[in-house]
Amino acid sequence: MSDYDLSGLSTRSFEKLIQSIASKVPGPGTVTYGDGPDGGREATFEGRMDYPSQADPWDGYCVIQAKFLQRPKNPSADGRWALKELTGELRTFANPKKRRRRPDYYIFATNVVLTPVQDQGWKDKAAALFKKYQHNVPIRSWAIWDFDEIGKFLDNFADIRTGYAAWITPGDVLSEVMEQLVPRKPDFLATMTNFLAKELRSDQFANLEQAGHGTEERIPLARIFVDLPISTQTIQELFDNPRKEKRDIELIALLMETASDPLDPASILQTELPPEDRPTRSQDPQPGRYVLVGGPGQGKTTVGQFACQLFRVALLQDRPSHLLPPEVREPLSALQEQCRTSPFLALPKARRFPIRIALSEFASALNTDHDLSLLAFIARQIKRRTDRTVSPDDLRNWLSRYPWFLVLYGSMRYRLPPIAKMS
Repeated sequence: MSDYDLSGLSTRSFEKLIQSIASKVPGPGTVTYGDGPDGGREATFEGRMDYPSQADPWDGYCVIQAKFLQRPKNPSADGRWALKELTGELRTFANPKKRRRRPDYYIFATNVVLTPVQDQGWKDKAAALFKKYQHNVPIRSWAIWDFDEIGKFLDNFADIRTGYAAWITPGDVLSEVMEQLVPRKPDFLATMTNFLAKELRSDQFANLEQAGHGTEERIPLARIFVDLPISTQTIQELFDNPRKEKRDIELIALLMETASDPLDPASILQTELPPEDRPTRSQDPQPGRYVLVGGPGQGKTTVGQFACQLFRVALLQDRPSHLLPPEVREPLSALQEQCRTSPFLALPKARRFPIRIALSEFASALNTDHDLSLLAFIARQIKRRTDRTVSPDDLRNWLSRYPWFLVLYGSMRYRLPPIAKMS
């Protein structure tokens, strides 16, 4: 079994991972459930399954339940926690007042390691717990997917392993991902490393011009950055409920939390609530998309700059140090130290590829090339920064397999191309 690190997942992304595995293990007929009350299940399957084997398949109603421990401690404490969570689920199934449909088969999935010691290990204790509740919850059979079992599934399912590389890859995720991509340019990995390093170095200082300070001042961003409190209420909500107490949170914390979720189309569809449980608003916000509104000098650009710095550090810190230019080691260390000492800041768990684009520069490029795509403009940025050429197709391939973090800042003035006269 390969080495995986599930600590980069959040509760939601772990549930999505289990749903992805479930869609392959019991089979394509697996039904997944989004956010909200799920009735003690992340996924269900009803009918004949090719699990646990074709020779001895399950046939009936199967429930898959995921339980994620945010900060595992040690096998003893983690096993105790997992058993407590499983006990709560079985008690609910046994309670006739809950009216929860009882499964014929049950799969309990968790990110913790359950020790396999005979009779004394947590796997055997979990099996004993299932047997204890069999009189009240007539489960025919069960399975436990702990850390080790999930690792075996990831070994077998390359598409899931690649799709979750940003979350589960220990160490140097860049080189791991590039092995899967097979880009056209053989120096693609070196180019991306160089680009991230130079962006990190270029963005290490705060831009205080709009805040009333001289442009000659060069103050490290890591030394002065403070997270911004924001309100996530929409303008319409503020008008509809002007007396409602605002729920303020810190912006970087919100971005890091959102970045820990898989936001590809398949995962978003899994997350969507059924129509009857959806909010009544006609247009719900797209997951993972934010527009920051504020006046000049209030820190909008700086927030995007700092967030990209965090993602750059998360990607570069595990690259072999001899591959990094010496001039980036100081800002890299400064940001690592800030995250270690701050109670409110932490490097992102999901190591997304960060791109920051000035809309004014993109507009200028569009004014001379009306057919320019955003990916082609990013390829130009990379060439300007590294003096190496990458193709938009390689970037598109990367984006389709690996999560990005895109920041668009500033204003955009774009001249529409003249309309050709028809004869």
